[in-house]
Amino acid sequence: MRSPAASERDVFLVAGKRTPIGCLGGVLANVPAITLGAAAVQAALASASIPGALVEECYFGCVLGANLGQAPARQVALGAGLPPSCCCTTVNKVCASGAKAIALAAQSIILGQADVVVAGGMESMSQAPYCIGDGGSGGPEGVYRARISGLRLFDAQLVDTIMRDGLLDAAQRQGPGRPMGHFGDLCAAHYSISREEQDAYALESYLRARQAWESGHMTAEVAPVLLGGRGSDPVSRDEEPWRLQADKLSRLRPAFDREHGTVTAAN
Repeated sequence: MRSPAASERDVFLVAGKRTPIGCLGGVLANVPAITLGAAAVQAALASASIPGALVEECYFGCVLGANLGQAPARQVALGAGLPPSCCCTTVNKVCASGAKAIALAAQSIILGQADVVVAGGMESMSQAPYCIGDGGSGGPEGVYRARISGLRLFDAQLVDTIMRDGLLDAAQRQGPGRPMGHFGDLCAAHYSISREEQDAYALESYLRARQAWESGHMTAEVAPVLLGGRGSDPVSRDEEPWRLQADKLSRLRPAFDREHGTVTAAN
């Protein structure tokens, strides 16, 4: 413990930056999550005029960690120019991973364990790999059996780690679990939220996002991402807000429950 009066320590958020949000398989598809995380950290430190050498800890959330390599948070820290002495922790609390990372950073300061901490989250669904399963129950044990048997005695199937590690209910005992969108349909039915209401809400959200970008409101919080290649322009704004075709919104088929569902790819 550094401070005998740790409970009296205040925590300040001195800067916040993010990269543009790309679509699945979109303009940022070839940029690893580690690179995106490091770009955000570098931009945040620069905006606050804080030297990377002063950062003592780094907490970074990440759900789809397959194939990122060891210690993703440390890779982010080193990629952003933080010192090797920086203590790094990767956090997986599914959709709350980045928020939990920030909470842990604040706790570290309150407890007197550090004075300057970086926290955030990163993800690239576009680069999430496939695993090889055995074509059996669809549960995680199928991937394990594929490993120990060497795929000699059965046909193999690909397991999407976006679904397996990020979107399927792992608490379901039988089979691979149901996706989040399924529970969205259940909640919409339970609270009597109609398809029309969901579509209208989605459209308003898209329009507000476009307006925020066009008014310059979002520019200051975004760190442009360089894609590489001579003469290429950096990606400096979110990709999704301009993809929606409003006239097709009401004609999209339900994405999860084809017969009774109301959740679509757009709402």
